[in-house]
Amino acid sequence: MGESFSTEPSSDDFLQQLEYHNERLQQYQPGSQVVFERCSIDYVAYLQALIDLKRHSADVVILNQSIYLARSALQLVDIVIFLSAKRSHIYVPDEEDLELRAAVDTNLERFLLNDGLDLLTDGRPVVLEVCGTIEQRLKMIDLAMV
Repeated sequence: MGESFSTEPSSDDFLQQLEYHNERLQQYQPGSQVVFERCSIDYVAYLQALIDLKRHSADVVILNQSIYLARSALQLVDIVIFLSAKRSHIYVPDEEDLELRAAVDTNLERFLLNDGLDLLTDGRPVVLEVCGTIEQRLKMIDLAMV
């Protein structure tokens, strides 16, 4: 994307990333087999975490805008793979904001596994939770794709 972001991400940063993500999604036709590292709910989870943690850049208006954007973007996605940071072997760099990471993971569970924002309509997209080693996760994904 070529953008530079502040050391501590802000609501504006996450909204900008979500908008870019949505632009990229719209470039593909139905049936295209494309993998994205993140889905639109990731950005909503980060924005909610900023609010939950009472961070200075938290913005409810931007959160609400992001929910609207995420809802439309999810209609273009077939499957979301959810990898819980709590239940998987994931390397975390020392400079990672662990408090933010934990809050985001909690929000992702709420939004993806429990549809806490009512974003997963008509069974779309399918949400698959994977855990374990990389090999175990890949096997779970392979089985789901059959």
